[in-house]
Amino acid sequence: MSVGLFTLENADVKAVTAELDKAIGDRNTGPLAGILRIIPLERLNAFLIITPQPAYLDEAKKWVARLDQPGHGDGPRFYVYALQNTR
Repeated sequence: MSVGLFTLENADVKAVTAELDKAIGDRNTGPLAGILRIIPLERLNAFLIITPQPAYLDEAKKWVARLDQPGHGDGPRFYVYALQNTR
């Protein structure tokens, strides 16, 4: 068995869980039911993924990275300007 813990940097685990459910279907009766087990850990903002094959874990890592993108919303933005001739 291969196990991976993937922490999200930009997205919320609830939002990514909803998107993963749309992409792979129902976890219990879908085509990946015995192959891939995805456990969302809200307290850590991470996913625990369990699979019998290491190659499946690598593919799951790619999908989590694709879905963990910063949102383009109306939230606060930070800008940094380099100044010259200042103390």
